[in-house]
Amino acid sequence: MNQTIATVTLVVANYDEAIAFYCKKLGFTLVADTPLGHGKRWVLVAPAGHGARLLLAEADSQAQRAAIGNQTGGRVMLFLQTDNFARDYAAMRDKGVTFLEPPRHEAYGSVAVFEDLHGNKWDLIEPHVAPARSPATPVPVSRRKPMDRRPLGRSELVIEPLVLGGNVFGWTVDQQRGFEVLDAYVAEGFTAIDTAEGYPNWVPGNPPGMSETIIGQWLKARGNRSSVHIFTKVNSDQKTGLSAKAIKTSVEASLKRLQTDYIDLYQSHWPDTHVEHEETLAAYDVLIRAGMVRAIGASNYTATMAQEANEVAVIKSLPRYETLQPLFNLYDRSQFEGELQNFAIENEIGIITYFSLAAGFLTGKYRTDADFAKGARGGGAQKYFDAKGKKILAALDQVAKANDASPAEVSLAWIVAQPGVSAPISSATSVEQVKSLARGVRLNLSEADVQALTDAGK
Repeated sequence: MNQTIATVTLVVANYDEAIAFYCKKLGFTLVADTPLGHGKRWVLVAPAGHGARLLLAEADSQAQRAAIGNQTGGRVMLFLQTDNFARDYAAMRDKGVTFLEPPRHEAYGSVAVFEDLHGNKWDLIEPHVAPARSPATPVPVSRRKPMDRRPLGRSELVIEPLVLGGNVFGWTVDQQRGFEVLDAYVAEGFTAIDTAEGYPNWVPGNPPGMSETIIGQWLKARGNRSSVHIFTKVNSDQKTGLSAKAIKTSVEASLKRLQTDYIDLYQSHWPDTHVEHEETLAAYDVLIRAGMVRAIGASNYTATMAQEANEVAVIKSLPRYETLQPLFNLYDRSQFEGELQNFAIENEIGIITYFSLAAGFLTGKYRTDADFAKGARGGGAQKYFDAKGKKILAALDQVAKANDASPAEVSLAWIVAQPGVSAPISSATSVEQVKSLARGVRLNLSEADVQALTDAGK
């Protein structure tokens, strides 16, 4: 059997406007423009080379008009593959095509998201061709699995299964050490860095957003903005709020501290019960259309809140939260497991977990009451030192020994193995800790190991 997709229908507002855009700005060829009567036409356009053609269909009903520019609910709809990304990117920019992000050079290729005349999202992409493995080359057998890149919801963001937590920058990690940690992190092949306008504002004497400032200084020093993903948040203090005015003020301050003109994932840090979801999502919509934000997420939202926000996004044709960030680890599971986890899976929403190592408790370094006084984070971990916590530590020790790993590495591997999880967030204060985090998310636990840890935390 030999089958291909020959034609894809694209609903447009006006035949001639659409032809002008695709043929003059994208360089497509007008394959056919045949009158069908009653104002209808059979209009086909196609890019140079092989592949499917576009049937441009002028909307003639309310339902069709509502779909214009949003046929995939905000996701990237079509992928325009090229043999020369730099050439076509420059040509399209010169002709007025709107790109929603700077070019990115990923492991799979060079890519940038642009929108057509109605706002449908496209990828301009030049794939990288990986060298073929020789049949004689053996495949190494290891408990360490290669990293599987995971999508963040239905957005175009795809990351490795680890997010570096930036809450320690400006607290237990100064600028110099922060640069070392960030360098080690990207050297391990990771890209996603999570921070917030409120990190770490709890430190006396710190200016607002010190973590963002350190990350911004690193971005400027390394000149690598297009190769990493920056996540940050608004309403960290639960006082700023999620009004349109608050979001506009906060994002401008965050962009300035980060020394960038766009944020990959902008998140509502805490819910604001005094502001309607529609106002918040509409404010984010403005930022996305302006190219200041690529995707949005929410932290600390219940399943009910997430569902309500998602319904507003659908009804009002606004961007939806593509990620949710719940508290989740081997000990703390009630916020995610069950209703929120099911909602996320059913709606293809990415989950980024925070407190993944329970304030350091799951590293195994806290074994006695005296241990909690040894570090700045010990006080936050002490609450886990009860019968349940000790049971978890015992299970971690057993699984860690069997896998030649540390308790922290096993804890992260367990999270990565949970259905619906895109990546855990975990912070590091040294290069060695970064390497340990990398080993953790690459660790392939057996089903028996996963079950033993799950049972210990019940």
